[in-house]
Amino acid sequence: MVIHPMAQPPLNEHLPLAVAAAITYHNLTAPQRPQFYDGEHLSEVLTRVAQALVQVAQVYALDEATQERRPLTDGEQAEVRRGATIVLLADGRRLTDVTIRRHDLRDAIAALRAKGFAVTRAP
Repeated sequence: MVIHPMAQPPLNEHLPLAVAAAITYHNLTAPQRPQFYDGEHLSEVLTRVAQALVQVAQVYALDEATQERRPLTDGEQAEVRRGATIVLLADGRRLTDVTIRRHDLRDAIAALRAKGFAVTRAP
């Protein structure tokens, strides 16, 4: 019997921003990961991590007209909210389908680690 190794996901795969924030949190806090107090704390932490991610990595939004992913520009990105599930743009638009490519996430995690980004509860 031949056992095949698990297929690796493609590096250009798009991950939802909230998933990317959770992966980043996991990577930056290992091996001594702080516990969440409650759902609100989890949401707060994921939001802070996602906000840091959009500062160091390219993120994408779904273009409703073409149904294709397009990169957000620096001028469009404003604020991440609700557990990294919403991105408010500078012009007031609200996006719920924001993603980051898997290979960009790897670089972003390395950049945040190099900057000394610490995952702490907001004051």
